Order: sequence, then structure tokens, then C-alpha cells
Amino acid sequence: MNLAKDRPDPLSALLASVETHVPPSLDRDAVLEAYSIVKGTPKEKVIAEATLLSGDLLYQQGIRDAARAFVKAGKKVYYYHWDYPNPFPVPFFGGVAHHFVDLLFIFQTLRDIYPNELAKKIAEDSGRYWVSFAAKGKPDGWREFNGGIVAVVDPEKGWVQRTEDEDRCQTPWRRHDRWDLIAKIQPYGQAWGDQMANRRDGLWKQNN
Repeated sequence: MNLAKDRPDPLSALLASVETHVPPSLDRDAVLEAYSIVKGTPKEKVIAEATLLSGDLLYQQGIRDAARAFVKAGKKVYYYHWDYPNPFPVPFFGGVAHHFVDLLFIFQTLRDIYPNELAKKIAEDSGRYWVSFAAKGKPDGWREFNGGIVAVVDPEKGWVQRTEDEDRCQTPWRRHDRWDLIAKIQPYGQAWGDQMANRRDGLWKQNN
């Protein structure tokens, strides 16, 4: 999500929109506090935190909890986080580990222009995991999430596997604690996140 600079008061817009989409509760207040969507927060921080919040409302918390639900139902799950940043500065989001950057690696089509050997190794491992999963129903060498194991594409080490507790300690930006809060306001949170991310109904317009 990219909050345009033509919205002079994003904080007021957010506080107004949450009233529309999420019923009042202590859990809702806790989410707003966790993401600094509160009166007195500087505009720049509001924009940065709201960007994280919209992604967590729409994707991150739901993906994690869906993986847990599949495990509880007895299904095999292979769960991963992609932390390696986009190595290409153009056309957009260069240097950011955004939500489709894995597609720059899985299909091997950009191999000749990767900036370093680590990027090439990440691509090779990605391709191997996806092909073996398609052929065998299990990615070779990738442990199931059933035991609390997550795979991580680390920006310095490439593909690694960790327990959830190890990942919490080694990647404080993962925001597991915030996802726990968001889970308490679903399904309303997803509707609010959709409003935020897609600017529906003029969400970011100045109220006159």
C-alpha cells in the first residue's frame, strides 16, 4: 500500500474508518495502539505503521493462522517467510521484501542478472523446493510446519529453517505479537484492511 501525499490527515481518516468497519472493543483499541494509530502520532509514522497494518490485516495474520488451522486439521503444511529483498531497483519496491518478490526467483528466468551468488542460490533452492513439491507432494529437505518449523529466506543466509520461537527471536520485525492482536478483531479487520489498501470510498480524502 502507498498512502499518497495528497491526503493531509491520514490519522483522522484511519480513526474514522475503523469506527465504520470494526466494532468498538478493547481488542480494537489494542490493535490501534500496537500500530501507533492514535492521536498525537506524527504523520510520517502513521503512514509507515498503517502500511504495515494493512498488509498484516489482509495477508500476514491470515496466512499464519490458516497454516495453523490446516495443521490442526491433520494436513501437511510447508510454511515460509520471504525476507530477501527485491534485488532490482526498478520499476518499484527495490530493496524491499514485498509480497511477490519470490516470483523473481522461483522460475529462474532472471538468473543471469541476479546481483550476487546468494541470489542465485536462493533461486536454485526455490526452484528445487517447488518442483519437488509438485512432483512428490513434499519439498525435498523442507520440514513440515506441523512441528512448528518455518522456512525463512534470510537476507544473509538464504533458505534456512527455524522453529517459530527461534524466528520470533531472530526476526523482531515479523510482528507475531501484533498478529495475535489482529486475530481477535477478525473478520472485521480484513474488511478494514481492504478499505485501507485499496482506498475504497475515498478513505484517504480529507474530510471537509
